[in-house]
Amino acid sequence: MKISDLNAITAKLQAEWDDFPDGFFSKVHDGIMDQERYEYVVQLLEEAKKILLAFPDDTFDKSFVKVIWFIPQFLEWQTHQIERIGGKKATNIFSGQWCAMIHTLVSEILGEP
Repeated sequence: MKISDLNAITAKLQAEWDDFPDGFFSKVHDGIMDQERYEYVVQLLEEAKKILLAFPDDTFDKSFVKVIWFIPQFLEWQTHQIERIGGKKATNIFSGQWCAMIHTLVSEILGEP
């Protein structure tokens, strides 16, 4: 494990944003709760966290921050969108489980002020 391993994780997370219609974030945008894709994103974030904990004094490429900082806010926005169109069950899963887990991981990775 080395800090440069974040490059591969960054590329995989970026693919989840870019891959239409099969990427996790495209599916969430469309109100589709894909548990498998969610778990994959969480796994990538957990791997990134381990790398950054192992190398706390190293710097990393800003593209990594670019692909993760917006995830919690995006999930929150989509929760409100799904709720607006009447998806209460989906809203509970997004806000209760998914948003909390992702928010926690991103906060642990990037830190908080």
